[in-house]
Amino acid sequence: MPEPSLLERLKQRKIIQWALAYLAGAFVVFQLLDALETPLGLTPTILRGILTVTVVGFFITLVLAWYHGEKGRQRVSGPELLMVAALLVVAGVALMMLGRDGGATRLTGPYSVAVVEDDRPSIAVLPLDNISPSPEDSWFADGVQEDITMALSRISSISVRGRSSVDQYRKTRPSIPEMAGELGVDYLLEGSGGIIGAQVRVTVQLIDGNADDHLWSEVYDRPFSMDAVTLLWSEIAQRVATEVGARVAPAEEAAIMAPRTGDLTAYRLINLARGLWTQRTAPEIREAIGLFDEAIALDPGYTDAYVGLAEACLYLGLFSEDREEAIESFERAVRSAEKALELDSNAGGAHAVIGGVEFWHKANFEGAEREFRAAISLAPDHAFAHYWYAMYLSAMARHEEAFHELSIALSLDPLTQAMAHGPAKLYFQAGEYAQAVAEGLKTAEVYPNHPPTNGWLCQSYLMLRRFEEARESCEASQSDIEGGAYLGLYYAVRGDREAALREVEEARAAGGSGGGELRYGIPSALGDIDEAIRELRDYIDVSAKPPVRIRVNPFLDPLRSDPRFIEILRDMGLEG
Repeated sequence: MPEPSLLERLKQRKIIQWALAYLAGAFVVFQLLDALETPLGLTPTILRGILTVTVVGFFITLVLAWYHGEKGRQRVSGPELLMVAALLVVAGVALMMLGRDGGATRLTGPYSVAVVEDDRPSIAVLPLDNISPSPEDSWFADGVQEDITMALSRISSISVRGRSSVDQYRKTRPSIPEMAGELGVDYLLEGSGGIIGAQVRVTVQLIDGNADDHLWSEVYDRPFSMDAVTLLWSEIAQRVATEVGARVAPAEEAAIMAPRTGDLTAYRLINLARGLWTQRTAPEIREAIGLFDEAIALDPGYTDAYVGLAEACLYLGLFSEDREEAIESFERAVRSAEKALELDSNAGGAHAVIGGVEFWHKANFEGAEREFRAAISLAPDHAFAHYWYAMYLSAMARHEEAFHELSIALSLDPLTQAMAHGPAKLYFQAGEYAQAVAEGLKTAEVYPNHPPTNGWLCQSYLMLRRFEEARESCEASQSDIEGGAYLGLYYAVRGDREAALREVEEARAAGGSGGGELRYGIPSALGDIDEAIRELRDYIDVSAKPPVRIRVNPFLDPLRSDPRFIEILRDMGLEG
């Protein structure tokens, strides 16, 4: 009797039927997984693992069908065992690789906040001790610290840490190696400064951060005049550059030595203003704006005062819940930044402010990116230019670029509270909710009562359906600018419509916005599509800050197939 052909043997063992049945079953499984991905908190890594097992299982099924599909052939053969074992090994190796490359507890995700390699010598200027006899003159030591930092940042061959991080050591200081490690720098500059009669005295010493060796020190006694003070910080910056082996280009030297103002009172006012607005709370920012205005009235050509005013107005616009105040603040920010650029076309900070207004207020995405890139080109060590650009890129769903810019920002200003929630926010908007939780918890260890961090933890826990932890974080975030409606979102995700709406109304009655962007996120989470679209359109009409995050907000997923939502995305330039 002739040996049956391969096709006949496939028919006898019903290989094709088994294959089709397996594929049909796998299709149904993956349709269910797609529907249950968010409710079950399935991460991309888990889904990749399931896909790997499914593919390997397909070939195991074919092996078993081949050896057992023929009637009466029930014995397990050696080749069969070898094939199944080999396929299981392949599956095990694939899952191990996935475990190394991904996982719910992994902090790097498909995106990562990494230390940015920089071979330039790096330095941080620590807060100078105040030695002025009068406590009212403490602004001078703060001003000299700021001006030395700004002068060093104009030297492209040196990497300088931002004042926001360095100010962590104003009251208490660990050891030199600890501070150098936390700031990620090679050198630290410390000292003191004060006004003593008609003179100023500044003492500085340069320290090798790793070896804790004093490399250079100097005491400067100068007349209390603007020319003398300008020359003082210029001399210190250039001497530091020499000591760390950095080259100062002629144009950089000219920029460092250029006078910024001839008015000592104006100089005093902007240093007082800087100390206020860097606290980033609305009352202090309003007070700082008044001081910047006074400085400009005394010296209308003071570039630093216009840049400071522009930055303060941008922040007030972002923080204010009053629509008219926010709009006026954004407009003043642009006017001040443009004036700064008239006086100094290299004022990178002014471009950063304009980029912020174009993004958060005007939703002009092309204009925002152009300004952010201009700011970074002119001032590559401007940490907040990189940070704001990262926020823009994340909202555009350009996640890999966003994490790169955030990494640069955090390398330049690693300890600032204003950026602390950045990793949690970017991971959340990239759909990496477990990573967002991990980063949020790390931030919460340092800033346990930080409302923005608690807000991102709240939302991330909700996406993972970890409701007990979500409620705790939602309650802790109630003082955030979202108007105290995070609990409303919590109840909405849990399907408790009455409680969700009650929280929103209570937030509005307390004077909040009813949740800011959560106004439309809550009805969306409840499945009230018409109400969510109505609230979204109303928010766009009345808010001074358009909803630039809607492309990456997962609570709006129920709206994404609605033609009205697609039209909103198209109108905002966010479609695609």
